[in-house]
Amino acid sequence: MDLYAPIKKPENESLPNLESQVSSDKELATTSSCGSVSSAEPSIAAERFLVTGKGPLLKTTPTHGITRPSSGHVLESVIRIDDRVLINAPEKHPWRMICSLEIKGSSGSGGIGTGWFIGPKTLVTAGHCVYHPSLGGWAQEITVYPGRYDLDDRVFPYPKDASFSKPVVSRNFEAVSGWISTLNPDFDYAVIHLEQAVGEETGWFSVAVKDDITLQGSLVNVSGYPGDKDFGKRQYFAASKIGLVTPTRIFYEADTYAGQSGAPTWILTDSGEHQVIGIHSYGVGGGFTLNSATRITAGIFNTINQWIKADA
Repeated sequence: MDLYAPIKKPENESLPNLESQVSSDKELATTSSCGSVSSAEPSIAAERFLVTGKGPLLKTTPTHGITRPSSGHVLESVIRIDDRVLINAPEKHPWRMICSLEIKGSSGSGGIGTGWFIGPKTLVTAGHCVYHPSLGGWAQEITVYPGRYDLDDRVFPYPKDASFSKPVVSRNFEAVSGWISTLNPDFDYAVIHLEQAVGEETGWFSVAVKDDITLQGSLVNVSGYPGDKDFGKRQYFAASKIGLVTPTRIFYEADTYAGQSGAPTWILTDSGEHQVIGIHSYGVGGGFTLNSATRITAGIFNTINQWIKADA
């Protein structure tokens, strides 16, 4: 079974033929964009909060203070002291590349999540935001709010193009075989395809494959829309040093909560590029002792590239 094989919603269950897997012995990265909408002033939050390089950004409270559930995985966790900060102007770069998601499942089920742009019409999120038993299988539709900042459901900072529909709604999703068939956390990622090129306005992240040495100890940024803060309608940020790297996951202490599933875990390069190296999805418990992201591996990079090309 090819665990990286993309699977679409039942309207189109074709399994595209994958290109040969990209070698993981070199650094890989997609291109990014700052978007066409210019801000009147630089984002103060970006200047104050974003971290880069390697450093000692770890919590100082003893590790025995972590509260672990008795079994199973928790989707997100606040670890000891809550260090999350509100992003007051998420309509500015880079926060506007991150979206609040309202997910509608079957039979009245639903939830919230976070997604982020990788291209003009393409967003990445967690697999369980588009397909999960609690949703009744596939989500029926997902409403996408780029750069959301207001509790009023009638306020849409994007798209600004008057010809685009507001809010942005998608019914076109894909996950991969490794998630659909086994709900394996290492394959808990998915794509949301849009009909309108909203990402041209907001910009989009680079997606990058990094080796263990580069990742270990690097400072990472995590931002999304948690349900315990403003009902998932305002964006919150946290940063942390990567504490552990495995072949399939990246672990850190950055605080998150339910609703931030699918959020980008990214590094800020010396050149100022925002490169996502993981898709945030899990908290402590069930063998996980820190919050974690599905690591961008060569196989995942290859799949994401297919999704970008499909929307070109």
